[in-house]
Amino acid sequence: MRKIIAGYLLWGTFGLCLQAQAPTEQQQKERWNNVFAISDIPFNRQPNAFLLKSVQGKTPGMAMALEIGMGQGRNTIAMARLGWDVTGIDISDEGIRQAAAEAKKQNVNIRAILASANDFDYGMARYDLVYATFEHQIVTDNAAKIVAALKPDGMVVIEGFQEDMSKQIGRPLGHRVNELPRAFDQLRIVYYEDTVGPADWNDGKPAPIVRFIARKEQK
Repeated sequence: MRKIIAGYLLWGTFGLCLQAQAPTEQQQKERWNNVFAISDIPFNRQPNAFLLKSVQGKTPGMAMALEIGMGQGRNTIAMARLGWDVTGIDISDEGIRQAAAEAKKQNVNIRAILASANDFDYGMARYDLVYATFEHQIVTDNAAKIVAALKPDGMVVIEGFQEDMSKQIGRPLGHRVNELPRAFDQLRIVYYEDTVGPADWNDGKPAPIVRFIARKEQK
């Protein structure tokens, strides 16, 4: 029963993000705090496989990475363990708290910042990598800021639901057709896939998925 309740809350949260009337920042924070407070929410707690594959073979050194929507820190911590200098942002103070605690437990250094994606100061030419998983329009709404924040040769890596997921859950959710290539048309698209595959936020079950990598060319 608790898993059913958690799933309902989860989809309610995703749906809230795309309602015609935008939720307030406080409403978003409260909902995500509720999601992260549940111990058995149906999502993959391992690092995102597409993200790890995207950086495989790269030697980060002191390269800087930013995660938009870090949640409980599964990807942020994994990237730090690979040698990246990682900052993660999230609107949920409960998610930030859990991420910081887990990083300390694993003796890994991360920067966990409580901030919304809309209000965060991305800076200019600051990051070698910006990535997000299942953040959808939160990412594309801030595409111009993300592009400006990338260093030359920096990458954007994104995975999320495709909008066909809306038909399965009965509420708007996911990236629209070709939304990512359009939003990041200032970058060179390295990889784009619109497919069906295991989804981190679908208890590992197949779902409509988009995967995207783009690079900022050196001038």
